[in-house]
Amino acid sequence: MARPIAASASRRSPTGRRRERDGGQVLVLFALSITVLFGAAGLAFDIGRFYSERRFLQNAADAAALAAANALIRGETDAQADIRAREVLTENFLHSPNGVAPTSKLRANRSLRSQSITGASRSTRACRSKR
Repeated sequence: MARPIAASASRRSPTGRRRERDGGQVLVLFALSITVLFGAAGLAFDIGRFYSERRFLQNAADAAALAAANALIRGETDAQADIRAREVLTENFLHSPNGVAPTSKLRANRSLRSQSITGASRSTRACRSKR
């Protein structure tokens, strides 16, 4: 009765040494495995970033909606509530969820907008007080 040949014995020569052509298999498997591992890690990172950005945008939109509702409750007009909501939305968008500070160009735009909005709000309040 013949004995079954073990799997490891089929890769070895009759003298017990490994065959030369089998030596590179580990390198190929490692290269393929590391590629798949890096792909999975990148996908996990991207998905996490997507959810973080989505949460950031939803929080900013909710804060703007609450600011507009609060302005309407205080008795301000629809236009003033819209301005207040846009101010809050702009303020929330200045702080990026990835921790990068906004550029000076963005800060300059913010200061110009706040000056124009403040001027418009003052003129609106002045008109209301004259009535």
